[in-house]
Amino acid sequence: MLRIILPVFLPLSSLFPLALSADEDAVLVEFKSAKSSAESDRAELLGSAEKWFKSRENEARSRGDKEAVDGVKRLREVFHEHEILPPNAPKDLLKKQQSYRDNMLSAFDAAIAEYTKLKKDDLASQKQLERRRFESDIKSLPFGTWEIRYFPGNVKATTTISDDLSSYHRDTVGRKEYGRIVLSSDGLTIRYSKFVEVWTPTAKGQELKVKHYFPASTFPEGEPSHEAIATRKPKQ
Repeated sequence: MLRIILPVFLPLSSLFPLALSADEDAVLVEFKSAKSSAESDRAELLGSAEKWFKSRENEARSRGDKEAVDGVKRLREVFHEHEILPPNAPKDLLKKQQSYRDNMLSAFDAAIAEYTKLKKDDLASQKQLERRRFESDIKSLPFGTWEIRYFPGNVKATTTISDDLSSYHRDTVGRKEYGRIVLSSDGLTIRYSKFVEVWTPTAKGQELKVKHYFPASTFPEGEPSHEAIATRKPKQ
C-alpha cells in the first residue's frame, strides 16, 4: 500500500522559540544583562562591608570598648536594612557602592531611551517607574554637625550625627543630651531621654525640617511642641 507523506510547514517561531523580536525583547535582555552585572558588584560590596564591620568590632572588643562595639552594631544594622555606609568607611567601599548605584541608573536610562526610540512608550514608562522606585530606596543619613533654629521662640542648638550613629545635642545654655537614632521611611528619628525629634528632608539639600516633641512621652501620638529648621554647619 502506497503511503503519501505530506510536508508539514511549521512557523519559524516554533522552530526558534528563543529568537528575539526586533523591539522590546532585545531591550529587556540588554537591561537584564546590565542589571545582573551591577548586582554582582553589589554582592561583592556586601561581602566587603561585612568584613569591615567584623574588623571594627574585633578591634573594639580587643580594647574592651563596649560603647564602640555598640556603635559598630548600630552601623551594621543600618547597613543591612538600608545599605548606608558612614563617611569614615574605607574609600573603596564607598566607591563600590556609588558605582553599583550609577550602573543601575545607567541601565534604566538606556532601557528607557531604547523603548522610546521604538515607540514602546508603555514599556518606557514602566522602566521610568522602576527607576524612581530604585532611587527612592537609596537612603542617606545627615552625618555631621547641624545648627538648629526652633520656633516659636527662636531658640538655637547644635546637633552632631556621629559616624557611629550616636547623636549629641547641646542647647544654648549648655545642657547636653545624647540620643539614639532610628531611620525610617519618613526620615530620621532621634530619641533622647527627655524629648524626641523627627528630621525630614526639604527641597533644599542643606536643610532639614525638625519636629520637636517634649516631653518624650508625647511622641508619636501627640503634636510637636516646637518645629525647627536644621542647617548643615560648615566645616571649620
